[in-house]
Formats: sequence, C-alpha cells, structure tokens
Amino acid sequence: MNHIRIGIIYSTYYDDYHKMLDAALTEIEKQSVLASIVSPVPGCYDMPLLAKIIVQKDYIDAVICLGVVLPIPYVSTGAAPDDEITSWDETLANNVLAHLDRLSIEYGKPVVKEIIGPGFPVGMVEEQMAEYAVAGVRAAIQLVKEVRRLSAL
Repeated sequence: MNHIRIGIIYSTYYDDYHKMLDAALTEIEKQSVLASIVSPVPGCYDMPLLAKIIVQKDYIDAVICLGVVLPIPYVSTGAAPDDEITSWDETLANNVLAHLDRLSIEYGKPVVKEIIGPGFPVGMVEEQMAEYAVAGVRAAIQLVKEVRRLSAL
C-alpha cells in the first residue's frame, strides 16, 4: 500500500497551542505516515484557504486542521471566563467547519477538523489539546484507508 501523506494546518493565534502540532507530529511518526505539508495560519478562521490549496495537491491524501476557538475575555485577560463563547465566534467557527466539510466532499479527501470549541469548557482546553491532535491523525489515517478501499471496489 502507498504511504499516507498528510497535510497539517495549525493555528498560531495562541502561543501555548503548539502542543497540538507537537502531538500530531509525534503520532504521525508513530503511525509511519508522512507529514508532507505543515502550514501555520494566524487563526482557525483562516484555515479554509490553505486547506483548499493543500487538499488540491495530488500527493496529499488528507488534511488535518488543528486549533482552538476561545472566548475573547480569555484571550485578552488570560483568565478562564465563566461565560460561554460569543455567538459571533460560534457563527464564524461553524462557517469555517462548513467550508472545510465542502472541501472534503469536493476533492474526495478527508479534511479532519480538530478544532476545539466553541462552547468547550475553557479550563479543559489545555489538557485536551494533545488528545484531539492524536485523534485527528488517527481519523485521517482511517479515512484515507477507507477511501482507498471503497475507490478500489
């Protein structure tokens, strides 16, 4: 079977969230797949354009998008707010997810969305980042294998 080649897009908006990328790259190495493209974006809302460019590459089998959407009070103060995320953030996040879903369907390749939030408990974000990233790698691999199997029928 051909190697699985993955493109990763990760948000650089928060300094702490390189942990998602590190966890994904570690899992990619463990799974013996290739991270053919690793591309930063300023924030999660900027992912669809780069996802489209990457998913169009013939040598890419799947794209994994890594990031976190947090409420503005958390970003500006560093403190975990009691309030839920704003409806504007929720609207933007849902729009990004819908665009990424369309790319997956249009190009017939998995575009895995490991974007934590909105509405995720802020206090749990840091402890869940690595788990989300690892789950994204595993999902991408499983989906690529299934796409290949179904395409061969």
